[in-house]
Amino acid sequence: MNKKDFKYLKQYRVFINLLFFFLIIFPYTSSSDEVFKFHQVLMGTVVEITLLTKEQVRAEKAALRAFQEIRRIEYLMSPWIEKSDVFRLNQSSGRQWVNVSPETLYVIKKSIEISHQSNGSFDITIGPLIGLWQKAREKGQPPSEEDLKKGLELVG
Repeated sequence: MNKKDFKYLKQYRVFINLLFFFLIIFPYTSSSDEVFKFHQVLMGTVVEITLLTKEQVRAEKAALRAFQEIRRIEYLMSPWIEKSDVFRLNQSSGRQWVNVSPETLYVIKKSIEISHQSNGSFDITIGPLIGLWQKAREKGQPPSEEDLKKGLELVG
């Protein structure tokens, strides 16, 4: 699996939580409700929230809270934000311990479970190899055998 697939797995928990959040806030809708759509770019993709309600202000407040929660998780687990748990873990590359939030630890534990269930087909430690191939694509040539061996030492 690639980084993109891992990102979707991280988002899975977020969206389940948001679903329950909206079911609690908007438990009943009638045919006279209006549709309110909100968009933001978060987690490297366009996030769209669609709400049915009679009250625009209520929809705006709910969407704002949902976007804030997604942004909070993005800042916690993004591999590209320098202060995030995942970025710091990637930088340590197994050389030193890194303190992470309970939420990040939960995602890591679930990822390990999925890795075991998939017999290693899903592996959250694949980042070093992905990075090698991204650099190779930019250079227009595959990574060297030596670089691949070094990268494989960091995977698993």
